[in-house]
Amino acid sequence: MMKYQWTVVAIAYFLGVLLADILVTPHQNFTGLLTLTPVLLALEWSPLVVTLGSVPLVVLAADNAFGTNQTTTEGIVVRTIGMVVGIGIGAYLAYFRQQRATTLDLSRAATEAAHQAILPAVPASVGAYRLSSAYRSASEESPIGGDFYKVIETGTGIRLIVGDVQGKGLDAIAMTAAVLGCFREWAPETDSLQQLVQRLDARVMDKASGAGDFATAVVASLEPDLGIEVANCGHPSPVYLPRRSRGRAIVPERRTRPLGLFPEPKISTTPLSPGDRLLFFTDGLFECRDASGTWIELDEALIGPVADDPFDDALELLLGRVEDRVGSLRDDVALLLVEVTGRA
Repeated sequence: MMKYQWTVVAIAYFLGVLLADILVTPHQNFTGLLTLTPVLLALEWSPLVVTLGSVPLVVLAADNAFGTNQTTTEGIVVRTIGMVVGIGIGAYLAYFRQQRATTLDLSRAATEAAHQAILPAVPASVGAYRLSSAYRSASEESPIGGDFYKVIETGTGIRLIVGDVQGKGLDAIAMTAAVLGCFREWAPETDSLQQLVQRLDARVMDKASGAGDFATAVVASLEPDLGIEVANCGHPSPVYLPRRSRGRAIVPERRTRPLGLFPEPKISTTPLSPGDRLLFFTDGLFECRDASGTWIELDEALIGPVADDPFDDALELLLGRVEDRVGSLRDDVALLLVEVTGRA
């Protein structure tokens, strides 16, 4: 959108009315139409600028004092009062717009603070693993939704969760906070992923307001001796990117019901080697259509380069490739990338 576009429109409108006023007979006067000009200026300027910039309009409304238009005194008074009222309306609209913009900025700042509190940045490295995360909101008004991730170092390795809460809005944010709070509390305390999933399932059911409230999630443990255990509760499977071969999903057939619907996860175990990468993501990454209206697939052209891209830039490059194919994303996306370094 062009900067100062409404100012340009206001100037063009002013010049058009002024030209019409000059070209018609002295018995016609169009300056009353200029009352719309301060309203147009109010869309981009402050009340003071609108008021000062509209002062010449009052002079034009009363131009019969200079003998340029043959109208009655009553007509001049009515036209001038109308112009003053129009300037007042424009100034008020400018004030109202500024107040709304300030409120919106504060709301965005508060939401951003909530985002940072609920989804803090993951540690750059833990033990033998490097980590990177990215979050892309489909809403310009709110940078946080129902997609989430969390990484916690425990005495036996690293535990992580990546998931998506059913629904939108404040209810989804509340459920996200509940799931991550439970994960933060119990990830270091439980002996197995099955026990951790049971705790998470109980928390979702306790927080749910109806039968349709649930959360999909991948819960995983990164072991110090280079291996990963995964419990998939109705979520898109993470992609394993071995250093010397193409990416493949980690046991997608071992997927159980989402959290809140009594999941019974079967744990899949995969050994890892230095240089391997693991990509965790939410469904917003692929639940979008290209220009032809076809649902996209996470094919080799999209996912393959993640294995070789610079680690710190890999997730943003991935999002860029997806957006090149589909345009703007229509759903929130949470991404977590893990790389095995092989050394603490």
